[in-house]
Amino acid sequence: MIILAALGAVVMYIISMIALFALRSKAPQLERPFTVPAFPYFPAIALVLSVLCLVAIIYYNFTLSLWFFTGLGFVALIFGLTGRHKSVETLQRPEEQHQV
Repeated sequence: MIILAALGAVVMYIISMIALFALRSKAPQLERPFTVPAFPYFPAIALVLSVLCLVAIIYYNFTLSLWFFTGLGFVALIFGLTGRHKSVETLQRPEEQHQV
């Protein structure tokens, strides 16, 4: 079970690093509540190391990793099928809902 937790943590860490780079390139003018030290070097090193960790986990626990990614794909499919009807334009912020 600890391998599943490690897989989940490493995958989420990789997603977070990719999201950091994507947001910094798409919206560099946004105000940031904190700064990332030595951007982009530290996040790039963290991304490479976490991918290496993921490869090592998959290599040594292939069957369990296959189950994990199958489940992750199944959940992503369910999310895609049920969550796509909500478009970003139709969602309102809570403070906008109270203004009439």
